[in-house]
Amino acid sequence: MIKVLIVDDEPLARENLRIQLQGQDDIEIVGECANAVEAIGAVHKLRPDVLFLDIQMPRISGLEMVGMLDPEHRPYIVFLTALTNTLSRPLKSMLLIICSSR
Repeated sequence: MIKVLIVDDEPLARENLRIQLQGQDDIEIVGECANAVEAIGAVHKLRPDVLFLDIQMPRISGLEMVGMLDPEHRPYIVFLTALTNTLSRPLKSMLLIICSSR
């Protein structure tokens, strides 16, 4: 079973992702968080295998949050965004660095 944590400040986005994932037999949604502060605690407590993480959230972004997680115990991360498919070059570079540092 793959343990998943959903992190997004938009309730509708969390609900839509939950609905999509609930139909999968090998996925268990262990929690949902509306911000990075909640999510950091949930990652430590729930130990998810995969973190679905919104990039743009108030106060602490998803990208900033990743830097706050212990690299030794960081789950796999799937970044979520409502941005268009024209991500800026610096953002693409930052995502590559974060994803490859696991």
